[in-house]
Amino acid sequence: MKNTPQFVIAVLFFAGCASSTADSSCASTGTKWTGGNSASSVMNPGMDCIACHTNGHGPRFAVAGTVYSSLTDADTCDGLYQVSVELKAVDTGETVTATSNSAGNFYLTSNQMFKAGTKFTARVITPNGARAMVTQQTNGACNSCHTATGLNGAPGRIVTP
Repeated sequence: MKNTPQFVIAVLFFAGCASSTADSSCASTGTKWTGGNSASSVMNPGMDCIACHTNGHGPRFAVAGTVYSSLTDADTCDGLYQVSVELKAVDTGETVTATSNSAGNFYLTSNQMFKAGTKFTARVITPNGARAMVTQQTNGACNSCHTATGLNGAPGRIVTP
C-alpha cells in the first residue's frame, strides 16, 4: 500500500462503508440495503417506515414510503432516486411534495404535512408522466399496503409510470 495513490485508499475506505450491495433479485436498481437497522435515511427501503418511526425509533414521519419501477421488489431492495411524490389535500387543494432519495425512500414530517386526518390523494411524477393513486388516504404509512404482494387493495409497490 506504500505506493498506492491516496484517492484509491479513500475509495476503498468508503466502499467498505457501503450499506447496499448488488442483488440481481432487485428489479428496480439491482441493489439491496444491507445495513440492517442502522440509522440512515436510506435504510430498509420497501419496509413500513411509519411502524418503526412511531415507536420512538428515529424521527416521526407523517408520510413515508419507497418508489420502485417494479411492483414486486422485495423488502430492502433499493428503489428509484429523485422521483417526486405529490400529495394533495382533498378539501383545500393544498399540495406538498417529497422527493425520493438514493434508496427510493421519501418522507414528510408532520411539520411538512397537512393536519392529521386530512384526506389526500397521491401521485408519483417523473419526466415520463404521472401515476396517480385511485383512492383517497388519511394514512401516510405507504409501505404498509404497498408491499411486494400488495395489501388492502394495493397492487404492489409504489411504481413510476
